[in-house]
Amino acid sequence: MSALLDMRDLSLFIGSETPACILNDVSLTVDRGDSVALVGESGSGKSMTLKSILRLFPKDSSTTGDVLFDGESVLALDAAQLAEHRSRRVAMVFQDPRASINPVRTIGDFLVEGLRNSKALDRTAAASEAERLLDLVGISHARERLRQFPHELSGGMLQRVMIAGAVGSGAELLLADEPTTALDVTIQAEIMLLLADLKKQLGLAVIFVTHDIDLALATSSRIDVMYAGQIVESRTSHELQKNPRHPYTAGLIGSKPSVSRRVHELAVVPGQPAPAQDSLVKCGFASRCTFARAQCGEASPSLTTVEGGHVRCVRAAEIRDDLSLLIRPHEEELKPNTSDHNIVIVKGLKKSFSIRKSRSIVKAVDDVSFTIGKGECLGIVGESGSGKSTVARLLLGIETPDAGEITVCDEPRQRKAKNWKQRKQWGSQLQIVFQDPYSSLDPRQTPLSAITEVIKLHFPQAAQHALAERAQNLLMSVGIHEELQHSLPAELSGGQQQRVAIAKALAPEPEVIVLDEAVSGLDVSIQAQVLNLLSELQRTTDVSFLFISHDLAVIRQLCHRVVVMHHGKIVEQGVTRDVLANPAEDYTKKLIASAPRSSWELNSGGS
Repeated sequence: MSALLDMRDLSLFIGSETPACILNDVSLTVDRGDSVALVGESGSGKSMTLKSILRLFPKDSSTTGDVLFDGESVLALDAAQLAEHRSRRVAMVFQDPRASINPVRTIGDFLVEGLRNSKALDRTAAASEAERLLDLVGISHARERLRQFPHELSGGMLQRVMIAGAVGSGAELLLADEPTTALDVTIQAEIMLLLADLKKQLGLAVIFVTHDIDLALATSSRIDVMYAGQIVESRTSHELQKNPRHPYTAGLIGSKPSVSRRVHELAVVPGQPAPAQDSLVKCGFASRCTFARAQCGEASPSLTTVEGGHVRCVRAAEIRDDLSLLIRPHEEELKPNTSDHNIVIVKGLKKSFSIRKSRSIVKAVDDVSFTIGKGECLGIVGESGSGKSTVARLLLGIETPDAGEITVCDEPRQRKAKNWKQRKQWGSQLQIVFQDPYSSLDPRQTPLSAITEVIKLHFPQAAQHALAERAQNLLMSVGIHEELQHSLPAELSGGQQQRVAIAKALAPEPEVIVLDEAVSGLDVSIQAQVLNLLSELQRTTDVSFLFISHDLAVIRQLCHRVVVMHHGKIVEQGVTRDVLANPAEDYTKKLIASAPRSSWELNSGGS
């Protein structure tokens, strides 16, 4: 039986005079009812590979190779055939469901219109089918939901609606482009279990795009790892997890923190992702690979057969044992924080907000108490709406509490700063690093200029030459070397921007830094670099961290103690290792159970 999808040596170029390579020699097969994951960093070519299946190419582009769907060339379809291919045979679910649905039309309008177009149903039959589809994806009170607008549904609920619309077309292949990245970890688990169930019920084939290799391993029978517009490793999930054969794959696996263990240092993929153009004439990964030799820069390697699949590396056989060591780094627990001096003391903190439309009161923070010792990292974990970020805003003085006490560096902070002088003093004690580093940096300022300005503000007596030297040394300490110190933020990668943001927070020499989801927007390899940096700062300075995250694996790697929040309350707290190994509360157990695991496997009903 022929494969449902057979992409053969597809290359994609943009531009007419000097075409730029976007995809290079990509071959991908998916059987009926099978599940395949595409894994790689941003810019590796994952999403463009998906779009190629729908023949959604950029303007002024050219291709070589072919894309066969059920034995027929997608690249040769006429306009009518292509419309049917896109509407009935292949369906796509995107990362952000709100970007894919009209906010001024109801859920019913969205589903009914799609069903009338794809299945030629009348309005009554389409409405009935829409109800059935909502039931199928686990949405209760389907008839009432059809009358609701997108803003009245949660992100997870809206993603279920998008999946209902996708499977309602009768598609044989579902393209899922980071469908859970924007969702809480518990909702992510629900969506992946839903896809697994639909796959078994409907016989769907699924291509799942993600930058999270743990999620890929848990959900797919085969994983294709992409780098610089190429597939560099394509193997069964079991073989790839046990014994990766490409250095990039091993780096991705080794750079991912784990809920069940902490390592001394996460593996890091050095350097920055390469463009697909590089892979035309040499190994695209050679410039970042610690195993590279002269031969790696002489020609683009071809895919060779290994156990469970294929790999694109001329040294794959030689470095096999080295890669096995790379994915099993040395485990090491954090030493307990022994300081008896609490830099932050929070007692009985409460904060409520009124919702005008419903005239109801939401308790965002409800009787929260905790301490942070000097040099300690305290983690706060919980889903969206648990109150984590509100706690941070209260500590920073952005919000004032309704009740309770906040003490930072032995000074009360129940009220907002009285004047500019007090704001400056508070800033010298407590700083914050946000999730999006670019929004916290002036796009017109170089890293050196930005850090110098902060130091000058807080240490006005310092000599000019001392300011510049201090700023340079600080940037060097966070891995921003001299050649990057004069770049603008737009010229830096996301990880480099976050390093500058951390340096900016360190510049006033604060006692405490709040990190609010500071690594959640980064590729896993860049995230590892930032986590290693923060661990090194813990070892070499006495700065304290309040680390806010929804990711328990990140908390496990970085935090001495953890606070678990749910609906504004602390439901559990203690030493991180103990809480995650032996959770006492059902909610904590639910968060831990939501980490990617084999029970989600989409291939459970596959061929």
